[in-house]
Order: sequence, then structure tokens, then C-alpha cells
Amino acid sequence: MQDEIEAQARRDALTDAYNRRAFTEFGDMEWSRSVRHDYPLSVLSVDIDHFKNFNDQYGHQTGDLALVQVSKAAHAALRSDDIWCRYGGEEFVALLPNTTLDQAMAIAERLRLAVANTTIASLRGLLGVSVSIGVAERSANQSNLSEALAASDTASTRQKRPGEAGPLPMPVRASRDAM
Repeated sequence: MQDEIEAQARRDALTDAYNRRAFTEFGDMEWSRSVRHDYPLSVLSVDIDHFKNFNDQYGHQTGDLALVQVSKAAHAALRSDDIWCRYGGEEFVALLPNTTLDQAMAIAERLRLAVANTTIASLRGLLGVSVSIGVAERSANQSNLSEALAASDTASTRQKRPGEAGPLPMPVRASRDAM
């Protein structure tokens, strides 16, 4: 029972993604391994596009369904060693151990397409959702996971286009300056 309680304390109850606390624990361990063994490590910052408008228009219950569906799509698109986390309201992050930037871009595109092919059943019919994804790889000038996450978050923000609806372009790499 203690193991079950500890497992529940690491998961977001709605989406079954890891929570931020668990992500930080796993992330710090993977970061240390990556540095020590000099293997690549990449991160994805994933934001559901126009989520506030989605909630306002269709209601919070439908917004919750969107969060669940995005998380299910991520679990299907990511590899078993990848760590998926609900980082904030409609923000998710993924830690991709032993993954180069080019490999992470391919995984991000697979995730973007999985979400784009997801539908949410609502009283108004089937709804679609899209995500913006920023990608960054650990670099020598970063001292911790937070800096890599900041780079991927900046890339995700650059991808967003105010007022634009529908599918968004390919995931965006963090600029070399941000790494």
C-alpha cells in the first residue's frame, strides 16, 4: 500500500502523467547520468494551443478531456524510457534520455501528429486540439535541467502564432544561442 501511495504522489491525477516533482527527481538523475557518461539528453516543452479559449468556449470539463487526450497521445507517441510530465495547467514536458536533437525533433513531430489526430467528444460534436512543441538538447554551457527546459520553452513560444488556429508547423529547435 505504501508503494501505491508513493506512486500516486508522483502522478497527475487527471492525466496520469508524472507530476512536476517526479519530473524534477527523474530529470536531475538523467541529467547527471548524461553529463557523467557524455550521452545526449533532450527535452520537449509542449503547450496546448489556445487552451484558455478552448476552456472558455467548451467548458472546463471538455478542457479536462483535452488534457487527458493529449496525455494519451503522448504516451502512445513517446518511447518507454521517455518521461512525460504535466508541468503546469496545459503545459507538458518530456525528457528524452540518450536522444540527440535530431532524434528529438522526429519524436516531437510524431507527438504533434498524434495529438493532431486526436478528437475530443463534446456536446458540440468532435473537437480537435493542437500543440506547440519546443525541442532542446543538453549542451555544455547548460549547468542543469532547468536551463535546457528554458531553451525548449523559448522554442515552443517562438512556434506560437497569435490568433492562428489549426495545425501548427513542425516543432521548433532551441536556437544554438539559447543552448
